[in-house]
Amino acid sequence: MAARFLSQPVCDRLDLVADPVREVIQKWSTAEWIKEVRVAEIDPVHAGGADLCEHYGLDIRTGGNCVLVKSKRGAQTRKAACLVPVATRADLNGLVKRTLGARQVSLLARQDAVAESGMEYGSITVVGLPEEWPVLVDSTLAEAKEVTIGSGRVNAKLQLPGFALVAMTSAVVLEGLGDPVTAP
Repeated sequence: MAARFLSQPVCDRLDLVADPVREVIQKWSTAEWIKEVRVAEIDPVHAGGADLCEHYGLDIRTGGNCVLVKSKRGAQTRKAACLVPVATRADLNGLVKRTLGARQVSLLARQDAVAESGMEYGSITVVGLPEEWPVLVDSTLAEAKEVTIGSGRVNAKLQLPGFALVAMTSAVVLEGLGDPVTAP
């Protein structure tokens, strides 16, 4: 039997989100849809994508994993974020590289991801990242009625409509951003 995932309006529990996420939530506090953005306290042991979904009985198709990347083209380096469904991997060497106009795309080092996002590893999210970072979101998540993503704190997760996620992050929505993971 799955553990209970008890979400509540995020505006009532801003203590469960990282500071950069809180700033974005407060910026959108007058939006009609903000009441649909919810937060749930979780056991940090089960913070990771597939494990979170299995432990709490959440739909793996609407769980999102955030991947922070560094892209390079010549001397220019820029950072970006990809949000893909849990059972997929971001298409870094195809769609991400083309979308960012990069010659090379790599994962941002863990210590840099934590330091530059202001969030805890295991719950870094696309909400609240530096504004100059492009946010790429898989179309299945953008179109979902409800998506479960990090809150910036490892002891909590956000749930929100896909359209709200796109609005809060000014995301570029891409079909096929997440490649299905196949067993070896």
